[in-house]
Formats: sequence, structure tokens, C-alpha cells
Amino acid sequence: MGMKKHIHVGSVGIIINFISVIGLFGLLFGTFASTAYAMAIAPHTCCSSVLFIPGLEGSRLYTQGFLSENQLWEPNRNADVEKLYLDANGKSLDQSVYTRDIIDSTNYPAFNIDIYQSFTDSMNSLVNNGTIRDWRPLAYDWRLDYNDIINNGIKTSPTATSSLIQLIKDMSSHSISGKVTIVAHSNGGLLAKALINELNRQGKSNLVDNLVLVAVPQLGTPESLPAILHGYGQDIFNGIFLNGATARTLAENMPTAYNLLPSEKYLGQNATSLITFDPSIDSISNLRKIYGDSISSSSALENFLLATADGRTKPDHSDLTIPNVLNPALLSNAKNVHQDLDNWIPPSNIVVSQVVGWGLDTVNGVKYEKKTTTDCAPICYQKDILDYRPLFDFHGDGVVMRSSADNLVAPTYYVNLAGVNMDQGTNRAHGDILETSAVQTLVKNILTKQMSLLPNNVTTSIASTTNSSLQVSVHSPVTLNLYDASGNHTGPINNPDQTSDLSFYETKIPNSYYLPFGEGVYAGINNPGTTTITLQGTGVGSFTLEINDQKFEDVPVLPTTTGSASYSSSGTSTLAVDLDGDGTTDLNIAPGQDFDPIAYLNTMKSVIASFGLTQKNENQLDKRIDNLITLIKKGKITKVSKKIGVFLKSNRLTKKHKKITADDQNIIINMLNDLLDNIK
Repeated sequence: MGMKKHIHVGSVGIIINFISVIGLFGLLFGTFASTAYAMAIAPHTCCSSVLFIPGLEGSRLYTQGFLSENQLWEPNRNADVEKLYLDANGKSLDQSVYTRDIIDSTNYPAFNIDIYQSFTDSMNSLVNNGTIRDWRPLAYDWRLDYNDIINNGIKTSPTATSSLIQLIKDMSSHSISGKVTIVAHSNGGLLAKALINELNRQGKSNLVDNLVLVAVPQLGTPESLPAILHGYGQDIFNGIFLNGATARTLAENMPTAYNLLPSEKYLGQNATSLITFDPSIDSISNLRKIYGDSISSSSALENFLLATADGRTKPDHSDLTIPNVLNPALLSNAKNVHQDLDNWIPPSNIVVSQVVGWGLDTVNGVKYEKKTTTDCAPICYQKDILDYRPLFDFHGDGVVMRSSADNLVAPTYYVNLAGVNMDQGTNRAHGDILETSAVQTLVKNILTKQMSLLPNNVTTSIASTTNSSLQVSVHSPVTLNLYDASGNHTGPINNPDQTSDLSFYETKIPNSYYLPFGEGVYAGINNPGTTTITLQGTGVGSFTLEINDQKFEDVPVLPTTTGSASYSSSGTSTLAVDLDGDGTTDLNIAPGQDFDPIAYLNTMKSVIASFGLTQKNENQLDKRIDNLITLIKKGKITKVSKKIGVFLKSNRLTKKHKKITADDQNIIINMLNDLLDNIK
């Protein structure tokens, strides 16, 4: 569903999952759908033809340009996604958008990711060996309301629309059993429930005999909250990030994004608060004063999403720190969807099975807190902003919590994705769960009614278990990379398309994730071995690195700065920092080490030495720093603060040291601001 890895929604990466699509008539079937029913095959009593309904954002979306077709999804740049925006009624602003094929494997240059490729191959093999007569992946416009898709059809070309109900009728007429089995992944499972409701209303539910729900957010997913409120994550296919502002604008009028918000039933069944507020925000926001320490009820969540209690206004397009104010009509519609589907009971003739992934760190809440950030435009200064961070639970598949995916009273199969990844050296999660051999075998066994033996890492119940995990976060301005003992990498990589403005990353370490989230980046590994954590400066300021419950706070950083630490079962090493990138360690910081103003000022002298100033200018600055060190040694902290404050306010750096470049001045000003912040 991936409201998108890095559109990693079940989320709306949103949130995001990834998806296969069915071809619907002639052209639509040409690439993916088998026409094996036209072949001469031996008669069988098994099995039903299969309609596969993928999750969110897995169908390619197109529009017809002046001279040629323009593929909008998967996008090559943020401008493609802007063409997919919807109006306040949840209708596409561009009514010409259509779909034709699924994303079995992405088509980015030198960065192809399999989403449903091997699942497609496994389904084709069932057709080729005569087990089923036909299977079809459903391409649909995943932005739209389920009833819109079912009642108004699927636009398959600039001039053609296909009926989903008619497709079921056509497939059943050619099926060996005379019926259709629906396999649905992620958001596709919600569409499948709505489809069966409509078939039942029309007296045609007997055309379907089985429904297999794979990793379906039946009660919504907490990961959708930061996605729709802040444009968080919005990763596409576990490796590509949209611009947060673009992602949030797409989500704010997208009906399916609202359907993925945690429902009232989810809140009733889960004791964990969806949203918590740290007391630190009280100086910059009234949110905690109004909502209390946390939000855990449906009414409070609705008030927060619509800002009816706190009165905040809709933030500017690019201001992602303020929670968005959502669309009341679409939120109301989503409540109606969940009222229909949360307590859904299938027709008696349809057998339902649930496939539930677990064992991976999954966002199950959001915490708001104050963050001090640096703005250098043109002179560096510090300001406090509202920041948000993820809260995790490993009882999920990386996007959807287990309690949402196993909602129905039905045969349920639990897939230990952490175990699958450790056994196979992979990093499968929600978006590509159908690429695992365990799930493919399980689905095949359900289709052929051969359930006597379950695949490895698949069980029908979950015993009480614990989890070991590494959680790392860092706040700007640095990049974060993780490496395991085998050299596998999780972190950002260069976009191979130099014309694109999308950000790329990879998660090669088994059971790892990488999430830009608010002002920080969060990465982690379930059941980690020895892990090396490296940092690279991207600007001027300071950063805080958190490794599980240990912190390295207010570490100075320049664009040339590098840092590294290691984590293992024996604990976390010191953080080695090379400020000027000359290969020599300038600072060794122990976890939780108290801020040392004298060491910090001596570091400032090292930084100034890298500026290439005249000896006179360097000596003048060093003398000022030595004076501060002397005062600190005498315990005269108030006098130090006053001297620094006067120095900054009087702009003496510019007046007295005119030969220092503006960039170097900003470095000094920012470091002095950090020093003030830590000695107050």
C-alpha cells in the first residue's frame, strides 16, 4: 500500500504499497494477462481463475500528451505527480488520466525494483501447467474512491472504460470452476471487499468463491497519519522519495489516503496512543494544552485532523512542520467506508483467508516535540520548530500493524518476515511481500486447497515473542548510512537519472528500513548484528545522533565533516568525528557524554584554522575564544553568555573581521549559538 519507501504507506509511502494490475480487455491483457484458456488443456476440477487486485500506487498512470503518451506514475520527477492532483471532491483535476499496466518491476534507469515480478511468474506457471485457466492483474486508478472505480469503471485508454463487474462475469465464464478467486494485496483488499458488496447487491456474489487478503490494512494504518499530515516518507517502491510538499498535496484530496487512516475500530482495539505530545512543544504550540499528552480516541483524532479544537490554519504548501488541515468531506467518506468494511461479513459462499506479515519495525504512532534548527539566510540564527518522530512496534510488516491485517474471523496465516529475510538474505516488507517464496507458496496452496504443510516462517498463530532491534536517528545537517558486517548498505544513494529531482535510497541490509521523518532521518534493523553507522556533513550547524536509547548531542558539523560509530551486542562505541575531512579524528564522543564547553571552544579553534585566514585574523579570533575559555574555567558562565550575546547582536564578526567569507562567518555564528544554547 505504501503510502510511499521511501509512496513505505500501506501508507499513503502514504503511505504505500506496491501493486500489480489486471489488464481488462484486449490491449489491457496483452502484456500481463494469460490467454491460456484458449489452449487445449486436460479437464480439471480445480481451480478457479484468479483476479489479482494490487495495492496503492502499483498501477502505471498515463495521460496523452500533445505528440505522445506521458507516463505520470511511476514518476520520473515531482512534476509528474503534480499532474495527478485531485480536487476537493476527490476527483482527478486531469480527467484524461488512464491506466494500462501494472508495475511488476520498476523502470527507473539502473534502479529496477521487483514489486510483483516473481508473483506474476508464479501465477503464469499455474496457468501454464493447467492448474488454473486464467489469471489477470487489475490495473486501476488507485487515487480514486472504491465506489467510483466499481460503479464508473476503469479508464484504460484516452477513449475506453472497462467495467470491473463485467470482468468478473467474463472471467467466471471461462474458469474451470465457473467462479473467480480474488487475491488482493494491501489497499486492493479494501477495494475487493467493496467489490464483493456490490456483487452481492446485484445478486452476483456466487461468481466469486474465495478471497485471499494479503497484508491488507483493514482497519487502516498509523503510518498514514504523518504521510497525509506532513508528506512524510512518501517513498515509492522502497527506494525513491517524492518531495514532501508534493506528496502531501497529492494525499490531501485522495480518497484512498483517507481510507488508510486508523479507524474507530482500530483505536478501540489498540491501547497505544496514535499521537503523543512532548511537553517541550508548549513554548511554540498549543497542541498539548488542547489535546493533552496523547490522542487515542476517534473523536479526538478527528478534531486534530480537522483542526476544529486548536484552530490552526492550513499551512503553506512547503511548510511541512505544521500538521495539515484535512478535507472534512473526504474524512467523513472514509468513516463511512470503514463502517461498511471494518465489520464486514462475506457472503456465505465465499471463503476468506488472511495473510498477515509481522516481525518488522512498523510505525504505530507519532510523537510531536520541539526541535531547534538553524537557518542561515543570510546570517545563521537558531529557531524552534514543531518536529515529529515515529514510534515503532515490531508486530507489523513495515507498513501495516498485525492487528489491522487480521481483523476478520477467518483462517489466518502469519508470515514472519524477519525470519524470511534472515533465511534468504533479502529485505522484503509490506510493499513486496508477494515477492517472497513463502507467500507465493502459501497463496498457491490456498488456491489449490493443499494446506497440509505450511511454508517455512508461516504459522497459524503467534506465540509471545520479543524482539531485538537497532534504531538510529539523526537530525540535519548530515546524511546517515548503515553497513552490516557483510558490507550491505542501507541509506541514500545517487539518483542515476541526472534530470530527475527524486531522492533515491537503498535498504540492502536484511530487515532494515530508512525513513526521512520530519527534521530527521530514522533508520534501523530488526535483529541486527555488528553495524557501522557513518555520517557525512551536508551543511553548517550541529547534529544529534541517537542509537537506541543513547545520544550524542550537539555535535558540530561542517560540509566536510565525517563521523562513524559502531553498534553490536556489547554496546555502542564512541563517535569519532573528523570535522574538516582531512582523515584525522578531531573529536571522540562517548554516548551520553555531557556537553563540554571548553572542548567545544577548542573545536571552534580547529574549525577556524581550516578557513585559510591570514595569521592575524586567525589569532584575533583565537584570542576571543581563549578569553571565553578562561571565563568558563572561573565558573563565570553568565558573563560568557553575555559576551557572546553582545558579540552576535552587535554584528562584530562582520565589522571587525571583514576578510572572513560569509560562509565562514555563518559557521562561527552558528557554533556560538549552539554554545549559548548548551550553557544556558
